[in-house]
Amino acid sequence: MIIKRVGLIGNGHVASTLGRAWMGHGLEFLEVFNRQNEVPAWIPSNSRCRALESVADFDASLDAVLVAVSDDAIFDIMAEIPEGPIVVHFSGALPLPQRPGGVIWPIQAIRSETSETSQPLPLVIDATDDRCAKALKNLAEGISSTLYFLNTSQRNSAHLAAVFASNFCNHNMAIAQQFTAETTLPWTVFEALIKTTFESAIQGLSKTRQTGPAMRHDTTVLDAHKKSLQDHPLWLELYKTMTQSIQTMHTTDIPESDSQSKRP
Repeated sequence: MIIKRVGLIGNGHVASTLGRAWMGHGLEFLEVFNRQNEVPAWIPSNSRCRALESVADFDASLDAVLVAVSDDAIFDIMAEIPEGPIVVHFSGALPLPQRPGGVIWPIQAIRSETSETSQPLPLVIDATDDRCAKALKNLAEGISSTLYFLNTSQRNSAHLAAVFASNFCNHNMAIAQQFTAETTLPWTVFEALIKTTFESAIQGLSKTRQTGPAMRHDTTVLDAHKKSLQDHPLWLELYKTMTQSIQTMHTTDIPESDSQSKRP
């Protein structure tokens, strides 16, 4: 089976970014459903695409319907799609559809202002059966050369790992940026530190490259940091939790001496 004629539900970051990329590789969007009740601006006005008033109105002869909406809404919406097309959602955390279809999960933060997937976009594929797996592989290959076939359990684990590696890490950076802004420190001071940290992460060496006062059990510095965070109680609790997590992970490691690395 080749997926060529599709319907699209949603008009957010994933729908617009992946939709544009697939359209550039020959995918034909014939029907769409979204809150705006309109054909997205990235679909040419001279195309055959039409906006539907109801999910139940999708043409049963379509090859697939792509469901690019919030996780909480995916399965309720899928239940309204007529039988016929295979269904595809893009969540790394949710189960497979309860009908023929599958999941294509981009392991990358996607923003609608990104005009197209201009860099390698890793995609995870999980399907309900071999036929759908082949169809989704063919579809995914149109926009990516980096594909991973994971079952639902593996995909859920990968999604949780991605939350720690990306979402939580990005939030920590946001905290650091806000804290430096409050103390009038230039963010560029930390450029080399951040690059080194992420280079170690890409190499899979984060645990072995751990440094800092929590690793060294430097009580004086830890107490000083906590005092500096008194005006930010949520950050303070996060600092305490992260400190405990680092010390627990490295419970059998020898703390750095003062003569060792002077990285934070």
